[in-house]
Amino acid sequence: MRGVLIGIAMSFFLGLGGIAQEQKDVKLNQRNYRRDTIFLHQKSIEELKFDFEAVQMDKPELELNYQLTNQAKFKGLERLKRSMIIPAALVGVGLYSGHPNNTNAWMGKRAVHESIQEQFEGFHSPVDDYLQWGPIAMCYGLKACGVKGANNLWTSTKLLIKAELLTATVVRFLKNTTDNPRPGDRGGHSFPSGHTSQAFVAATFLHREYGHLNPLYSLAGYTMATTVGAMRMMNRRHWFNDVTVGAALGITFTNLIYWQHERQNDKKKRKLAAIPSFTSKGAAVSMLMQF
Repeated sequence: MRGVLIGIAMSFFLGLGGIAQEQKDVKLNQRNYRRDTIFLHQKSIEELKFDFEAVQMDKPELELNYQLTNQAKFKGLERLKRSMIIPAALVGVGLYSGHPNNTNAWMGKRAVHESIQEQFEGFHSPVDDYLQWGPIAMCYGLKACGVKGANNLWTSTKLLIKAELLTATVVRFLKNTTDNPRPGDRGGHSFPSGHTSQAFVAATFLHREYGHLNPLYSLAGYTMATTVGAMRMMNRRHWFNDVTVGAALGITFTNLIYWQHERQNDKKKRKLAAIPSFTSKGAAVSMLMQF
């Protein structure tokens, strides 16, 4: 029975929890603006290459136009904070489970390990070695089928490589630093689980690229990642706290890479905008400078 409860808890924290990272847009922060208006004669209108029909107004409404074209593209710090809730909870569970005073308590790593082995005695499968790459394969499969994600092929590949390198570096550092023994004294370097961190990098990558199109993509990715974490314990390769912290690292660093990418793109946007409008004198071009 305890094994069933553990499975439900893992599905909640590791699987469905990832879907809770909602992709909501954040409005632009208030900025300082400088506005200058240049009046043009009627004969100059034909020389302008603007779509006047879209901006026919008596007065230039700079802030309104600027926000309408940019607020949907800007994803800020608030989304990053929301994406850290699930990883923080996973780290908290892992710290509790792996603490020397709690290893045999409910949700302690030894108690969970014994319960899983009772339920799945003699289990062994190499599927987790391959399933950890499943969400990445699914993401590139969608791209190959022409389904457009959040980024193009080259940009998404760069983001994935960065997330993989960052996560692998931190995981390797923690493994070498802690050198915790694996269940049944089957070697060291148990903490955290590299397979699980890799699986959740892949799942979060799929979520960030295609989760906004259909939540089933995110559900599929996090389900595969959760299965990898469960199988690492069922195969007696990792403790419960190895898996939870590994999942947290994969989610966290992938979201950090995406946040840094979006922040850089925001800085590269043009800081000078020209917005045309009609006036009683003919036409006007309002210049918006952001600083």
